[in-house]
Amino acid sequence: MKKNIFPLLIAVFGFSNLACAQTGNVGIGTDTPSSKLSVSGNHSVGSGYTGVAAPANGAIIEGNVGIGTSSPNTKLDVNGQTKISDGTITPATAPAAGSLVELESTNKGLRMPQIALTNTTTWAPLQGLGTALSSRGMSVYNTNTAIASSSTTYPANGVGEYYWDGTGWVNKSSTGAQNAEVLFSVRGPNQAAVDGSYVIYNFTIKNYDKNNNFNLATDTFTVPPKGAGFYQINGLLVTTAETTTQGGYLSLFVNGIFSRYITIGNAGVGAGIAASGTIAVPLAVNDTVSIRYLANTAGQTISNITVDIYQLSK
Repeated sequence: MKKNIFPLLIAVFGFSNLACAQTGNVGIGTDTPSSKLSVSGNHSVGSGYTGVAAPANGAIIEGNVGIGTSSPNTKLDVNGQTKISDGTITPATAPAAGSLVELESTNKGLRMPQIALTNTTTWAPLQGLGTALSSRGMSVYNTNTAIASSSTTYPANGVGEYYWDGTGWVNKSSTGAQNAEVLFSVRGPNQAAVDGSYVIYNFTIKNYDKNNNFNLATDTFTVPPKGAGFYQINGLLVTTAETTTQGGYLSLFVNGIFSRYITIGNAGVGAGIAASGTIAVPLAVNDTVSIRYLANTAGQTISNITVDIYQLSK
């Protein structure tokens, strides 16, 4: 036979705030408990919080809390789908079948952790090891405008979202002609070539220059802070007809050092060179790029050089 021992406990220990209703519910701080256990006021659970006041009408619990699991591994361990809503969408909807965590709001978003990354191949300052399988896919919002890059595989792109692929930080910003940091086309007038010497071509006209990257005064462009990545360079070379054979090399120089031939042209007696070519090259932030021409025969006159340069990818 069941016995109600709460009246005895109250009589012996003086628990004047403990009530046992006829419904079988237990109340602490209330005479009308509506649940199996109702607590009116604050409460704490765990020996570590002895003598520590819980927040008003709140609770502090020592250890881990599990929802849907009897063996939580973290402060809050949820086994199953989770939905967070601020009530701005009504009626509330169930999370999508394939969603583990779903956020629901009409005026609030998800803010990634604000981390100052130092280098795109350095895991720190995040804790743990970047080589661990569990680190792959980690996403952060980098706040360091001067983030560096030691690899063209992982170019730096200033502040913004990055994810760790197991080896380096990959910037999430997409690149294309519509949002490339560098996109320009330049050309110039007749100029005399110098036999056997590379000469920086004097461009005088911009066909277009999206972000004003090309400097007509120095005939160079410097890769901007968010401009690291692969570039496509198109070159057109035309010389006037001469009474001798002609040959020449339109070339790319990076930081004053030869990098690649863009196009090579030759012409017979009485004809001029007409050549074009396309190359793709990786460029880093602050690289200075110039276009130079080398004539392998004397007496050449360049009638037109047109160069288009744009960022392919970051």
